Amino acid sequence: MKKKLILKSKWILVTGASSGLGSEMARQLANDHQANLILVARRTEKLEALKKELEVNSSIQCITITADLTRQEDLQRIYKVCTKNQTIDGAILNAGITYFGEQRDISSQKVKEILSTNVDSVIQLSSLLIPHLVQQSQPGSLVLISSMAGLIPLPYQAVYSGSKAFMISYGECLHQELKNENLSITTI
Repeated sequence: MKKKLILKSKWILVTGASSGLGSEMARQLANDHQANLILVARRTEKLEALKKELEVNSSIQCITITADLTRQEDLQRIYKVCTKNQTIDGAILNAGITYFGEQRDISSQKVKEILSTNVDSVIQLSSLLIPHLVQQSQPGSLVLISSMAGLIPLPYQAVYSGSKAFMISYGECLHQELKNENLSITTI
C-alpha cells in the first residue's frame, strides 16, 4: 500500500518557478497538497502573478524570491529566507537554461551561465539545504530535476545535455550517501 504524501502547510522551495515545469509543480503542490511555497526565479512579475494565483485559489502561503542562480550572494539569500521564519520540508531544484546551436558557436560566457545555473547552483543549494533538511524531526525531501537529455545526449544542446547528465550522477551519489538519513533524494 502506498503511503500518502502529506504536505499540507509544509514549506517547499521551488526554483525556476516562474514558468514551465517549475510553475506547474508549484500549482500541483498548492492545489493538490496545500503546501506552502517559496518560489524562486529571475522574473519578479511572473513570480508575483503565480503567488497571487496560488494564494487565492489554494489558500496557501507563498514567499517569492527574485534571484539569479548564477550569483553566490543570491544563493545565500535564498537559503537565509528558506530557514529564517519557517522550516522547509523539501526543495525542488528545477531551474535550468539551455542553448540551441552548434557547440562551436556557443560563447564561453553562455557556457559559464548554463553550467552555473544548471550545475553550480544545484551543488551550492543542496549543500546548504541538506544539513537543514537532515536535522529536522520530520523526513525531508530534495528533488533534482534533470532531463532525458542527461540520458540521451542532444546534438545542438551539448552543454545542456552534459549538465543534465551531471544531475543524474550527482543525485544518485547523494542518494547513496544519505540513504540512512531522514531525507529522500529523488532525481527526475
